[in-house]
Amino acid sequence: MGNIKDVDIMALFRGEKYSYLLEEFEERKIKDRFRYLYEYLCAFIEENNLETKVYISIELLEQVVVDYFVDMYRLKKFHHIEISNNNKIHAFTAYWLANEKVLQIMPSDDGVDKRLTAVNAWMVTSYLVSYLFGENGKSIAINEKNFKVITEFKENLQYSLRYRQYTPYTLETILIAFSAGAGWQHSLDYKDEEESE
Repeated sequence: MGNIKDVDIMALFRGEKYSYLLEEFEERKIKDRFRYLYEYLCAFIEENNLETKVYISIELLEQVVVDYFVDMYRLKKFHHIEISNNNKIHAFTAYWLANEKVLQIMPSDDGVDKRLTAVNAWMVTSYLVSYLFGENGKSIAINEKNFKVITEFKENLQYSLRYRQYTPYTLETILIAFSAGAGWQHSLDYKDEEESE
């Protein structure tokens, strides 16, 4: 995957165009965001056995980080937000990852695997779903009915990221709606348990 230690993400922020971002955000926070996204992308590639099929465009990933912090700056200044919530952070990150298409298909004599043409929508869907379910989601047993609903949610999200118009705000609304639905379902399950005791 390459060595990101050789990448100076801060070079973009030291220039005159984005120096205001360094005044607002700590250098450590910017570097951590870049490293986290890079590591996530590497894990996605490895988990899906794509090492010989796609690569991470470091230049595009750097632009994702810049665009993300520009948006966070605007939100803080124009909407007087002190600290962004997790839904907002993930929605804006997902938006720029999908928009910049940081995963690029490697040239191949065998032709292109058709699913790779949607690799960025696939990756962003994975990113958002892993945020929604967290580590606990990997060990939860889902009944058949709910499995179908979750599968439909993932497929629709991936389709929308590929073929529909979306904004960071629509992605944030999706995350909030999903969390609200999960909370409602939890309340119903908990209520049923209370009533059966």
